[in-house]
Amino acid sequence: MLKRAIQLTSMICVIMLSLLIFQYTSLVQQRLPLGTTNQFDLNLAETTIAKDKLVSDLNRLTDQYKAIVVKTSVDPENYDNKKDIIYFGTAKPAFHGLLIAHKEIKWFDSTLTGELLSAAEIGTRSLSGTYAFNGGKEFQEALKEWAQQHQIRILFVQEPSILTIVYAYLFQNGIGNAVLASLLLLVTTIITWIFQHAKARSIRLLGGVKAGKIHVEDTTTIVSFIFVGFLLGLFISLGYVGVVKDIRQIPLVFNRLILCLLLFLIVVGIITVLLSLIAGPKAAHIAKRQIPLKRFSIMGKLSHVLVMILSLIVIPTIITSLLITNQLSKEYSLWDKMQNVVRLSIIDLDSLEQEAVLPDVEDFFSKMQEANNLSLSLVIDKSISLESSEMGGYDHIIMTDRAWIDLLEIGVETEGKGGKLIAKNVKDLPYELSSFLEGQISLWTKHNDVYPAQGLTFYEYKGSKFLALPPNVGLAGETVQAENPLVLLIDGHLTDIVKTKGFLLSLASSGNIVFFDENHLQSALANSVMKPHITSINGIADVALETAQRFKQQYVYYIVAGMLIFVTMFLTGVLNGRLWAGTNVKRIFTLHTFGLSYASIVGPVLKRQLFTIIITTIVGSVIAYFIHYMELSILLSSALLVGILYWIGSYLSFKRSAKQAFYRTSHRYN
Repeated sequence: MLKRAIQLTSMICVIMLSLLIFQYTSLVQQRLPLGTTNQFDLNLAETTIAKDKLVSDLNRLTDQYKAIVVKTSVDPENYDNKKDIIYFGTAKPAFHGLLIAHKEIKWFDSTLTGELLSAAEIGTRSLSGTYAFNGGKEFQEALKEWAQQHQIRILFVQEPSILTIVYAYLFQNGIGNAVLASLLLLVTTIITWIFQHAKARSIRLLGGVKAGKIHVEDTTTIVSFIFVGFLLGLFISLGYVGVVKDIRQIPLVFNRLILCLLLFLIVVGIITVLLSLIAGPKAAHIAKRQIPLKRFSIMGKLSHVLVMILSLIVIPTIITSLLITNQLSKEYSLWDKMQNVVRLSIIDLDSLEQEAVLPDVEDFFSKMQEANNLSLSLVIDKSISLESSEMGGYDHIIMTDRAWIDLLEIGVETEGKGGKLIAKNVKDLPYELSSFLEGQISLWTKHNDVYPAQGLTFYEYKGSKFLALPPNVGLAGETVQAENPLVLLIDGHLTDIVKTKGFLLSLASSGNIVFFDENHLQSALANSVMKPHITSINGIADVALETAQRFKQQYVYYIVAGMLIFVTMFLTGVLNGRLWAGTNVKRIFTLHTFGLSYASIVGPVLKRQLFTIIITTIVGSVIAYFIHYMELSILLSSALLVGILYWIGSYLSFKRSAKQAFYRTSHRYN
């Protein structure tokens, strides 16, 4: 039975470790594709240079210094399953570590598709973001100088050390947690095997077999069980790559996989030798007709502590992951509506705000709104710094229009799928918030002698999340998910209610005026006075969609790790119960013979066990907090859950072990 258990747990270890290697390979493909070795981040929020010119400059620098520069980008049309690579320069990079047929990319992550695109095909995708490159110091200096000249913020990413990577993958990763859980399960199973064979080991020593030979034979036996699981796990892992992904992907992971799995075998072999030595039979034990139960007890308690600490690292992450996944599932529907939403980047606002030009600018915005191709969304407290007292108890103050709330399916005085807006009397607003708005609204609106302005109504939001845009969303800013916002709703033509000069144009430049149909926008711009001042048209959802795509798979592995943790908890509980019963068999027999119940007999040891559980829970919670920095409420609830489950498991295990010990003694089986 234990032989099969060791084979099974070692196979699980190999499969989990293989999945970790596969994940690392997939991440490297996406972070550093096509022979690149480093990364840099670009932030174009402050530049006034046209997008075409910036692309041309990057192409020129790449060619001049014979560098490789690429950018992985989520396809806004299919953000769940498509990630493209955009390369700069005239020469297409060599296909290092990737399968590419024509333009189609065969990612190692079989859920992803993609294309290899030239910079000329970048379309509305943002130039801001992370780039991978392979170039010398001269290229980096030229890139820095170019960025400085064009008011572009650039940051070269420091590549992490090997130790940092190993730590992150094992402790801050769902599959890594599953690897640790399965390894701990394997070690516990090995301890159980050695414990089960302790009497046989003592008999062999009594029969004249040297202690060294016993250690070698038992270690060889256990490692042979592990090796069977190793081969099965390796076969399953490579079969998975060949069938689910592509048989041509096997060479991309084979060397790395074999190296890590051989290292795993060596580590487990060393652990097995150490466990065998610690619990080795001795003549003194034979003379007392005992097996070294105290040594086993120490190993059992150590295993007990380790599994509790690991459970407090994994279980809070599982809860957090499930909560985030639930939230992301709600936000997916919001971002699904934003796939084709674009924003403008505008230069030289002063020219567009000239009195001679303003009527044409207003006409452009008016026609876009009449064609249902324009909307306004502005998180006011992200564009103007406000004190907490000026927020009036709201988490955000948002100005928007009908098109935006229709997009989010939010009802006005009626319940919509996205929530409900309830009218708020301006006289009921706190004084400091009311004073702030009265001063600002007069600057923004055309009817500055009226407060609140004509066409502007105040609402409170009731619902899950109100998605709104801060300045520079899609370039440098992230979206806002408001829970308790004050909403200033513009109900009517924007150009009739708010000022174009100093407000509407500024919002268009900062990305707070968005457009739903790029083709219609392009057609309108072709004959507009605004055309010469537009530097780029960018999608607003790229960053959020890529984040959602990366997170999508992790929570599944955290659940797997949690399941393995609970199995290990069960096994360590059983092991510790049997070790205690084996050490106290005479006491158990005597006390139960004189009428004490099993619950009374195990009471004292359970009190000590409870103390150990409390101390270990505190230590494990502190370690978990510094690894993940999660919310204290989740950490405390997880600690309480782990402590209660472990104590209940210990009670049942110790009680059953006491009962079995009495039964064996009364029937003279010991």
